[in-house]
Amino acid sequence: MYDPVAGFLKARKGCKAVRDLFVSEGGTFIQDQVAKETIQGGKVTKINLTSGSTIETDSYVFACGPWLTRLFPEMLSKLNVTRQACFFFASPPGESDLLENSLPTWFNRDLDGVFGAYGVPGSDYRGFKVAFELDDIITDKFDTYHRYVKPEEQEHAKKILALRFPKMAGRPLLDQRVCQYTETPDRNFILDKHPEAANLWVMGGGSGHGYKHGASFGEMAAQSVAGERKVMDMFALNRLLT
Repeated sequence: MYDPVAGFLKARKGCKAVRDLFVSEGGTFIQDQVAKETIQGGKVTKINLTSGSTIETDSYVFACGPWLTRLFPEMLSKLNVTRQACFFFASPPGESDLLENSLPTWFNRDLDGVFGAYGVPGSDYRGFKVAFELDDIITDKFDTYHRYVKPEEQEHAKKILALRFPKMAGRPLLDQRVCQYTETPDRNFILDKHPEAANLWVMGGGSGHGYKHGASFGEMAAQSVAGERKVMDMFALNRLLT
């Protein structure tokens, strides 16, 4: 299916653009780590950072990806962090039809028994990307393990390329990396108030499709924190507590 107004998003550049716009409009960007929050009278009164500084404001939003499982272990014990492998291969010289100016982002719902094989030609000059969804749960070690791909995963990526794009068969591997999904049981997001602190919001559960919804989901979060809209049942925390 060809969609002339569709495309793929570059997450790292997108996040930097949002940060820069936020700062240009008067916001303050701080790179630090939360040490401890103080909850009194059903609300957070301040948050201490590891640098020794303190943040005090009206509302707090914790959108921490997999680290939500560290910050709120009892409340979010049903979240799973999964390991996902990505591979980048060299396109054949002279084959311009395999570059991003000719070939669109591609997706195979079911190829050789693998759900969700997909890729991006060129992929910001890193090479021809191919990836597929894994069920490798790493919730207990997501921030301590070495992000290496497994040999069998690399071989499977080569097999997918050879089946889907015969010209890419046997092409050399340029790069490989491991990313992570933070998955809810129903694959829906999380956006709700903390049950013990009315001004602390929990946001996350991207489940592999969070970034592409980021603009609309972020707008929904802003409206919710400002009291302009109610929490949606499909994003509520209580569904994860029962």
